[in-house]
Amino acid sequence: MMNSLAAKRRRSVFEWLWDFFASVKVAVVIIVLIALSAVIGTILPQENFIPSANPAAFYSQNYGTFGEFYYKMGFSHMYTSWWFVSLLLALGVSLVICSLERVVPLYKSLQRQEVKPALSVVQRKPIYVTVENADEEAADRLAEALAKRRYKIRREGSAFLAEKMRISRFGAYIIHIGLIIIILGALSRLIPGWYVSQNIWVEEGQTVKVPGSDFSVRNDRFIVEFYEDGRPKHFETQATILEQGREVLHDKIIVNHPLKYKGTLLFQANFLPPMIKTLDVDLVDKRSGRPLGRFQIDFSNIQTEYKVGPYTVRALDYFPDFDFKNNQPVTRSTDPNNPVLLLQVEGPGVAKPTPQFFFVFRQMDLEQNTNFEFVPVGGKTVLTTGLRVQKDNGIPIVYAGCVVVLAGLVLVFYFQHRRVWGQWRNGVMHVGAHTSKNWYGMRKELERIFRALDWQQEIRVRQGGKES
Repeated sequence: MMNSLAAKRRRSVFEWLWDFFASVKVAVVIIVLIALSAVIGTILPQENFIPSANPAAFYSQNYGTFGEFYYKMGFSHMYTSWWFVSLLLALGVSLVICSLERVVPLYKSLQRQEVKPALSVVQRKPIYVTVENADEEAADRLAEALAKRRYKIRREGSAFLAEKMRISRFGAYIIHIGLIIIILGALSRLIPGWYVSQNIWVEEGQTVKVPGSDFSVRNDRFIVEFYEDGRPKHFETQATILEQGREVLHDKIIVNHPLKYKGTLLFQANFLPPMIKTLDVDLVDKRSGRPLGRFQIDFSNIQTEYKVGPYTVRALDYFPDFDFKNNQPVTRSTDPNNPVLLLQVEGPGVAKPTPQFFFVFRQMDLEQNTNFEFVPVGGKTVLTTGLRVQKDNGIPIVYAGCVVVLAGLVLVFYFQHRRVWGQWRNGVMHVGAHTSKNWYGMRKELERIFRALDWQQEIRVRQGGKES
């Protein structure tokens, strides 16, 4: 008893879900939600298009409170978010169920068509014509003429059913199949390694692994030319592809001319102005002005401490893009546009180490009661190229879905399901016809057939019980 109740409950839940997704209204709501989500995803750039490795800081710094809210809500990766994927899945399920709900009854009804229905049924067809004083072979001649026009003929005594382009009735469901294939192609991006759309920044001489691949790219040289007004005129990356440490390809990456390797495209997307890479610094005793030693700072790899003879320079904090906000030191970005370090010197004669700011570019009028000074004496700047990594193995699936959708549209708009019933009774040939659309074309086709048979009857289309 309990098992039957549980089975009934499960069946009821399944039936409720089936009826829910079979509703056209539900499908429309899902489509509207997908459209709204897609619109929200275009308000600000998506994470994979921003020139920053720290999206939280990027949205906050560039778009303020709204950008911070946009990021926290997950809108910055809208098209891979769980709710957007769920909406796509729901649409796919709705398309499948809606199609099955309608295509199966349609198929069954077409299979059960009567070859010889009641004469009153033929007489009620929108096109109905009688040929008086017809002989018994009239049905044969008409059926033969229709067969020449690619009608499929089914016979039953002196009656026949001629039919062609039945498949056009399934055009809408072929479109549904195409849409499902497109959705599958979009969802294939969730398969690891199938889809990559990401920016990478590569300094001159640097080798970076290409996301979603088993190879790396090296920036051998970056070239940029400017117009007189400062706008970039031309920029390109002379790149090398390396696989397992072995150079396999040398090529240029130019705007609109990407480098392609193993299905992955590398586009020239952007570049950064010259940025400081390393800096040689002298540690100077303020009282005597005597250099105590030299150390080098690598801004791509800030160390916690640097040895300078008997002294240790300890890095307490690092601000790549220094600024003051609410009387507190902050960084505006992760790029070393205005690098500042908080350092302290430990060693002989230093009883109490004192933290002090080291301003690399712009010295600030800041009183720092320390016995040491940091003096830049040389360094190295690098150019950085911004490459767009694009890989999408789901594109062929999406294209295949588009082809199927196009085929369905052609069937829906350019083909018609046409049927002609013919019955010979007591010297009268009764002809009834029906088409899914384009009644004018149906009438013209029958007129040409009747003229070929030397039948002079006028053919009209009855609409709402009236003839036209």
